[in-house]
Amino acid sequence: MLSRLAPKSDWDKPSPVYAFLTSPIAFAARTMYYTSLALQVKPEPAIPHSIRVICLSDTHTQIPAKVPLGDLLIHAGDMCNFGDVTELQAQIDWLKSLPHKHKVVISGNHDVYLDPRSRRTLPHANKQFGTLDWGNIHYLLHHEVTLTFPEHGGRRLKVYGAPQVPIPKAPEGPEHAFRYDRGDDAWSETVPSGVDILITHTPPRWHKDLP
Repeated sequence: MLSRLAPKSDWDKPSPVYAFLTSPIAFAARTMYYTSLALQVKPEPAIPHSIRVICLSDTHTQIPAKVPLGDLLIHAGDMCNFGDVTELQAQIDWLKSLPHKHKVVISGNHDVYLDPRSRRTLPHANKQFGTLDWGNIHYLLHHEVTLTFPEHGGRRLKVYGAPQVPIPKAPEGPEHAFRYDRGDDAWSETVPSGVDILITHTPPRWHKDLP
């Protein structure tokens, strides 16, 4: 019976019945957690100089019709589908055109050109085509940047970005960027202390993560 209820793949969300039958305690805890979130009152900014952060990801060459205004724009990876320089530069040019004061970008597994390992899988012409013009964008690859917001009382935010993503259970080709083997520790002692915003292309373990 359970096999008929099981998700077709790791990417499909399990039904409530399957989740309850396979792990009733986790199902009950998750239900109580999301119920408590729904009952919470939306908090007001605790300080007068609040900073508005807008976060995007997985645009996959698409350009949204509208991006909310804010002080800091973050793109958390997967700007591309094929992942070559042409796709990347088109997305970078779009991000550069947006009015946000600060812009920070990391790579995703579909941004193939940005990882020297996956770049080798691109056709020769695509991996040799010039360089990328990031303009006013901070591209973070295991790096940090400290941003200052003079119009918000001179507040400063320390932002760190890392793109690594675990390989899913289903076999995947070498064209995917910044992959590491499931079970490997790719994070310990990599994030510097004092970071205000951590940008990744994968969720925290056990929270919206693959089993």
